[in-house]
Amino acid sequence: MNIARLLQHTLALAFIFVVISVIPLIPSAFATSYELMTPSIPKAITIDNLPAREGMVGQQLMITTTVQSNLNEARPYAAIIEIRDSDGVTIALSYQEGNMDAHGLTPMGMSWIPQKAGTYQFRTFVVSGIQNAQAYSPVASSEIKISER
Repeated sequence: MNIARLLQHTLALAFIFVVISVIPLIPSAFATSYELMTPSIPKAITIDNLPAREGMVGQQLMITTTVQSNLNEARPYAAIIEIRDSDGVTIALSYQEGNMDAHGLTPMGMSWIPQKAGTYQFRTFVVSGIQNAQAYSPVASSEIKISER
């Protein structure tokens, strides 16, 4: 990857962090005005495809969500999965860009291996793209407790 492309991705991720910090500030009374797409509540599954409400340090988990378009037209999007530790610090972030069909549905997931015990929050939301992002959805979230082996 050349330096210009790396810089472009770094700036795009920095913008996503800004979006992450602003979305919770939008009052829930206005939620319907920007629910152009709806992510499912993120959940963890094991490598055996079993739901995981708790996990262990070093255990590979897949964090999944499904995004539903509420639009009558195709539109570009970026779905984001974020993992925060108990201090609210983002420790992992993944995104998927694409073009969602009218009333389309698309799954997304990311692999995660927790390194420390604690309670973690999974957050997912949808924006128009990683550059010049506009919110398409509210944040959907869930938690998992990770224990030592």
